[in-house]
Amino acid sequence: MRVIRPIFKLHKLYSMTPYPKNSAVILMTILILNACQKHGVTPAIPATLSVSPDIDTIGGIITITGSGFSTNPSEDIVQFNDTTFGQVLTASATQLTVVVPAYTAKDRIIVKADSMQSQTAQEFQIAPKFIPQAEAPGYPIIIITGGSNTLSDYTVSFNGATTAPSNLLLDFITVDIPNNATSGKVTVNFKGQPYTSLTDLTITPVGEVTNLTATGIFQTPTGMAFDQNGNLYVSDLQSGVIDKVDPNSGMVNTYAGNGTYSFNGGSPILSAGIYGALSLAFGLDGNLYAVDQFYSRVWKITPDSVISVLPIGGPAANTVFMPAGIVFDSSGNFYVAADQQIRMVSPSGVVTILAGTGLQGGSDGPAASASFSDPTALQLDASGNLYICDVARIRMLSNGMVSTFAGGGGNGAFQDGIGTYAGFVSLNDMVRDPRTGNFYVTDPGDHGVRMVTPNGVVTTIAGKIGQQGTQNGTGSEALFEGPSGIALDQNSVIYVSDGSGANSSVRKIVLH
Repeated sequence: MRVIRPIFKLHKLYSMTPYPKNSAVILMTILILNACQKHGVTPAIPATLSVSPDIDTIGGIITITGSGFSTNPSEDIVQFNDTTFGQVLTASATQLTVVVPAYTAKDRIIVKADSMQSQTAQEFQIAPKFIPQAEAPGYPIIIITGGSNTLSDYTVSFNGATTAPSNLLLDFITVDIPNNATSGKVTVNFKGQPYTSLTDLTITPVGEVTNLTATGIFQTPTGMAFDQNGNLYVSDLQSGVIDKVDPNSGMVNTYAGNGTYSFNGGSPILSAGIYGALSLAFGLDGNLYAVDQFYSRVWKITPDSVISVLPIGGPAANTVFMPAGIVFDSSGNFYVAADQQIRMVSPSGVVTILAGTGLQGGSDGPAASASFSDPTALQLDASGNLYICDVARIRMLSNGMVSTFAGGGGNGAFQDGIGTYAGFVSLNDMVRDPRTGNFYVTDPGDHGVRMVTPNGVVTTIAGKIGQQGTQNGTGSEALFEGPSGIALDQNSVIYVSDGSGANSSVRKIVLH
């Protein structure tokens, strides 16, 4: 049992005139204490305090109740685990509110105030907390917990699936979620003592990656779209063609474009010049539309001709420079990102600027005064809200306001998490699953494919973050060269265009 010698300020006793009624008791106590100390005996600290809650996380605020506290918070010393001290936020004679400090594990809390020392009747125990709150097997989470700075002192259990952490910095443990983990509490075992989280970790789906096509069959595959019959179309940006891919066999055939450095459109579609096709989408009319970033066009590709539908002449709103993403709504309007603005084009060709000043920036707010850095992919949800990939953020245009839906965290680096805590490096393309409302995005800067829920929870489904390659596998075992376009079939199977030249291919991702 730990004991600490009490400290008495004897000069206060000697200066009291007249002596208080209990001075004889005090003097007798001192004599007894001195006698005990001469014989090597130190009295125990009285356990007269209570703490609520008696389990909390580092940074949590607890309440200690007792008596004899100083009403000046700086004069109350609150000690955890012998060596660490908590910040006292508020103090009264009977109650203290205290911030739980780092390096706390499990022990009684000692409070020193003036000549008083006492401790809590119950032990206070640290509860680990973790970020992100949802993640897929094979990917890391960071656990904030107490104890020591020796990595071997720790193991971590996910509902019984136990693994060793890979890194420890101060009170931050990094651990990869094991493949057999299930959703539930997270338990940190420190020197054999379990410390269990107060909240649940949600285990999210992970993707199994295989090749749909042979490698090296494209030059620079980018945009992707499925038609109503389940055929996949892939724009080969620098080859000047759009290819049609059989999703069953992986066979690739040229669908449109003459493969030359030209942009004249024309008929038949295999003779048309469409060099620079970037993003693809099918309209309600069943025709394929392609955004040509090199020549600043939006093409409509019918079964027998390629027609430019934007620009259409007239005012500046109808002209575009280096357009990127395109998406159709249920009324036949299409939306396009260009010139740091978002525009809507009606079926009759009327162009409306929906958001953006046209100047590069990243300001949220009213649509007319909001700014974009480099908007690319666009998607609509069931309520008509428009989502925009803008470098390292997903922005949302809703009811005339632009806000950041996800991204911007991580100091420009990878970070899974919720909303603006999450971090992307360089978002390229995005698709939405109408069954679940989840978005899937390619992040070539991280060499990964990410999932974003309707609530803005960002997790990783495939790719080893920061590592480049063409390896198939599940989750973090898979490697991407540089995932670009992304599309979803009717069974919610994900397809990604990846790499360039000899390392190019279309990859297939099945979630489980």
